[in-house]
Amino acid sequence: MEFNLFCQVFRHGDHTPCESFPTDKHKKSAWQQGFGQLTKLGIQQQYELGQYMRKRYKHFLSTVYNQFEIYVQSTDADPTLMSAQASLAGLYPLAGNQVWNPKILWQPIPVHTVPVSHDKVTVPSLGSH
Repeated sequence: MEFNLFCQVFRHGDHTPCESFPTDKHKKSAWQQGFGQLTKLGIQQQYELGQYMRKRYKHFLSTVYNQFEIYVQSTDADPTLMSAQASLAGLYPLAGNQVWNPKILWQPIPVHTVPVSHDKVTVPSLGSH
């Protein structure tokens, strides 16, 4: 059995501010989804990243999602989970018999995560400087 190991690491897309300062005229209510959430631009950025990875690694990845070929892990935060999902939508566009609903050209692909307190891979150690 042959295994190919490949790791891709990237950050989330554009997101709203994580917090405000006392004199900021743009309070939490100014952001439709609140603080620290992926914006429409961020979703588009991640989708395009997925499309880019599809073109760049077409010789390496199957054209359809294969659970034995890819494993996706994200930090346990809204913008990173959403970024992973948007990237996967660009990486694995639906076609032919993969389409389960012609009005929704998207398929669910697992994104794995662990609580921040147990994450030894995607969250750097806070104690080491």
